[in-house]
This record gives sequence, structure tokens and C-alpha cells, in this order.
Amino acid sequence: MKKRILFTAAALVCAANLTAQCLGVGSSTSSMSPEEMAAAAKAGVEYVEIGISGRGTVAEIREKALHAKRMADEAGLKVWSCHLPFSRKLDISVLNDSARMANLEFLTEMIAICGEVGPEKLVLHPSSEPIADGEREQRIRNSIASIGILRREAARIGAQLCIEDLPRTCLGRNSAELLRIIARIYVEFVQNTPLLLQLCFLYYALAFAGVSLGVIRTGIIALGVYTGAYMGEVVRAAIESVPKGQFEAAQAQGFSYLQRMGYIILPQSIPVMLPPMVNQVVNLFKNTSCLYIVGGADLISVTYSFVTGASTGGAYAPAYIVCGVIFFVVCFPLSTLAARWEASLKERKGRVNTSLKTAAKKVELKEAA
Repeated sequence: MKKRILFTAAALVCAANLTAQCLGVGSSTSSMSPEEMAAAAKAGVEYVEIGISGRGTVAEIREKALHAKRMADEAGLKVWSCHLPFSRKLDISVLNDSARMANLEFLTEMIAICGEVGPEKLVLHPSSEPIADGEREQRIRNSIASIGILRREAARIGAQLCIEDLPRTCLGRNSAELLRIIARIYVEFVQNTPLLLQLCFLYYALAFAGVSLGVIRTGIIALGVYTGAYMGEVVRAAIESVPKGQFEAAQAQGFSYLQRMGYIILPQSIPVMLPPMVNQVVNLFKNTSCLYIVGGADLISVTYSFVTGASTGGAYAPAYIVCGVIFFVVCFPLSTLAARWEASLKERKGRVNTSLKTAAKKVELKEAA
């Protein structure tokens, strides 16, 4: 049977009209009353997670945890997990060994308190802040060693230790990882939904919600967001086409990130990204025809206005042929330029590879002689 879990750090909105609670334990300033616990059980919640606070004396922390347990029992709820305390000071990956061992000793006491509550799972954060590049490897090793110790302590009380990384630290060894995830979500969402749907949402759906963007702003936002996702993929692919060894070599020479990108990576990736970028400009121009659906003054709507005019009505075929010719005249030269540019780059790369092979062969012959 599917388990329903009430997490103490998350908001619970259900038929009982409950709000975010922490059972009086953890970082929340509010606590659930016995009546609210009973309402949660009545609404279908079967399991709770108790957050173990790191504040106060061990005796005070224990009393809070047991109080939460008693309330859960009275409401007929089962304790599924306990969330171990964490903070910047209470970090199991810190470089200072004495501080790390003190934190482990404190967490061991917290696990013993959890043993009296009887959870199936213990939730632990391995780090509470972003890890700097220079400290990363050592702190990861410290975290692994600390988790091994705490895992054994969790096994003593019959619980399984679960690692819950914060987005900024785990997805994350650094904050840039979180930005990459956000960018990935943006690209995937935009590329897998039609432009027409995005236009309708911005122009019609938001209007019903009281937000009127107008045709111009709708077109700019929709076309900008849609084309930006594809442009972003072009840039990413071009940067990743540069051998990773060059980036690492520049880093070994003491180059900063901006210097590595400016002096090493971008000069090589820009020629690779320009041809597909030109193709995206062509697509952008053609996609302006979608503005017709929201009344934008694009080439298609102008053509439609022409053929429905009082003096020109009925000239559908000539008008739309002219419209197609205009699109072709603008797009074809750009597409041709992109194709020739790409062919030129491949030819240049071939010449460079041939020169390198020739030079390497000369070196081998010279060494053999």
C-alpha cells in the first residue's frame, strides 16, 4: 500500500486545512497540537517524520523528540523517519578533525535518542554549505568516513541511514551544478513544448489571470525564450566540442575560470557554434509567423489583411506566393552561408589534422634516424 508521509519540514495542505508543521522539534517555530495530529490522521496521513533539533541540551532534545512521538502515537500515526540535525557548525565533512569528531560524537547521541523513537530511516545531510574547489576532495573523503561511522550507529538502533543532499551542496559539489540543473530543465521544457502553446499561454491564459502582456511583449518573450533554449544548446555543444584536456591544462597553469574561457575555450568554440546559430536565426525569422495566432503584425497577418482588403480581396494565390518568396529570399542566403561556413570549418580542421600527422611522422623519422 502506498505510504503517505507527513514531512516535518514541508507544508501539508489537505482536507483538514493543515499548515507546515514540525511537531515541536526541528527548525519550525510552530508545533502541531494533538487535535491537528488527529486531523492529519483522519485526512489519510499514516506516517510522520520527526526532525531532531540540535538546539538545547541533550536532555531537552530527547524530551522534545519523545513528546513528538507520544503525540504521533495518540493520533495513530507511525514514525517513518527521523531527520538528524544539521547546520554550518554541525558538519561531518569539515577539515578540522577535532571539530569533525566532536560533531560525530554529538550526532551519535542524537541517533541514540532516535532509537527511543523507533524510526525505520534516519536522514542525514553530509554537508551544510557549498564546498570550495580546493577543499572538495578532502571534504568528500571526510564525509564518506563520517557516514561510515554514523551508518554503524544507525544499524545499532535498527534504522537505515539515508543521505539527503541539499541542492547547493550535493547536486552539488558547488553552486554551479544547481545552475546547470536549472538550465537543463529550462531547455528540456521549452524544446519539448510547441511555440504555439507558449504563445497562447502568455497571451490568453495570463490575460484570464489578470496579466495582459500585449502582442509585442508576448512575441518578444515567447520567441526569445523559445529561441534562447536552442541557442543555449548550440553554445553548450560547441564548448563541449573542445577537448577537456585543454581546459584541465589551462587550470593546471593557474588560469582562472574566466581566463580559461576567454583565452582557451571560446576562441575554439565560437567558430563551431556560429553556423548552427545562423540556422537558428533563420528559424527565428520563420517562427515569427506564429504571431498570427495572437494578432501580431507579422508577414503572414499582413498577407492575410491584403487578400481580405476591399480592393484586393480574393487574390489569395498571388499574395501567399509573394509571402513565400519573401521568406525564401531572406532565409535562403542565411542557410547557404551557414552551410558553406560549416564546410569551410571542416576543411580547415582536416588541413590542421593532416599537418599534425605530417609533423608527428617527421618527428618519428627523425627519432628513428
